[in-house]
Amino acid sequence: MLRILFSLFILVGCLSACRPTSAPNSTTQLTIADSSQTEIQALAAKPIANGAVALDSIVFSKDYGNCANENPCLRVRTSTIQVKGTAAADAINSTLRLSTAYFFVLGEEKATDKPMEQIGEQLHREFLELGGESPMSWEYEVGSTVLLNAHNLLSIDVGGMTYAGGAHPNHANTLLCFDTQSGKQLTLADIMKPNYQARLTQIVENKIRTLYEIPAGIALTEHGFFEDKIALTENFALTPKGITFHYSPYEVAPYAMGHIVVDIPFAHIKDLIKPDGAAAPLLP
Repeated sequence: MLRILFSLFILVGCLSACRPTSAPNSTTQLTIADSSQTEIQALAAKPIANGAVALDSIVFSKDYGNCANENPCLRVRTSTIQVKGTAAADAINSTLRLSTAYFFVLGEEKATDKPMEQIGEQLHREFLELGGESPMSWEYEVGSTVLLNAHNLLSIDVGGMTYAGGAHPNHANTLLCFDTQSGKQLTLADIMKPNYQARLTQIVENKIRTLYEIPAGIALTEHGFFEDKIALTENFALTPKGITFHYSPYEVAPYAMGHIVVDIPFAHIKDLIKPDGAAAPLLP
């Protein structure tokens, strides 16, 4: 479920689309519920074999208002994975925190790496300012799941749901892949041989056609997609079996089509992988 609920960033417009856009004439008075907590949950007590790293999950949970009785309120729930015990931990953890904070930005505002307590208070002020006389409750849930932790590689799926009024919640996922020794966030160029783009783009499109039963030669737009060609995305992660690409709602297709997740086995792209690149240890 975290893959959807609990993936720089081209989704800002999507995540803020359902927020109110003008300030009301009056504000809503709320009492912050006594439900605040920030805790660290150990996911692994120590670094484990095969080039893996130890991980914690920092959990933040707070209600701003009487959410239990369904009064207009703001509810914030986050779970952010953090690396520990490596020289590159600070760099990786900063990116992971930013990926969580991203779900709380407004308009063109940029995500900042600061404690969730501060982010929650800022969002609460926005809620009071924009909520209106009869506001609907706002809800933000962001979580992380580990897709790969081996061979000095760490892949994380940061997924979130936001609702701030409108017809439906918004969903998005950010996939992140790190070299745990250097702290570098990996790109496709770090993994693929030169001139990989055309071939890999075609493989992704073919996979999408298979998933949606679209025959070759039939325009993707006839089956709901925005364009006839699917652009290759850097929103990807390495997994034990291959590469996963993630297109969130509104990115290449309408909300109703949901998340478009494309899993490409290494067996299909083995000849495209750099023999000395980051993904080489994962090849069958």
